[in-house]
Amino acid sequence: MNRRGFALLLMMAPLLASASEIAERFANDCATCHGPDGRGNGPVAAVLKITPTDLTTLAKDGSFPYARVYRAIDGRDLPLAHGTREMPIWGDRYKRALGALGEKDLHERIDALVKYVETLQAH
Repeated sequence: MNRRGFALLLMMAPLLASASEIAERFANDCATCHGPDGRGNGPVAAVLKITPTDLTTLAKDGSFPYARVYRAIDGRDLPLAHGTREMPIWGDRYKRALGALGEKDLHERIDALVKYVETLQAH
């Protein structure tokens, strides 16, 4: 991520301790398939039946599909490659509140991750 993207990420995620936490969340939950740069070239991409989406091209038409990405992460529009609703690739992490996290906190976590993906867009 470039310095501008990192700075934007810091401004967009006030409840997270740092932008590096968001980047770490992406690395842990998304990069295995989508790659550390989001280009769909993660370490397991070659063995998957469905090629991971290149997340850097989501805004190729000029606008970033925030709602579509949000729904893919929270499980409402579960991409086939993410698994079934019973067992998505990252479990229940973005589908319902974690322990003491309330709905607002969960939304803010997903929002921060979506905004991180937005910083990966090729311009």
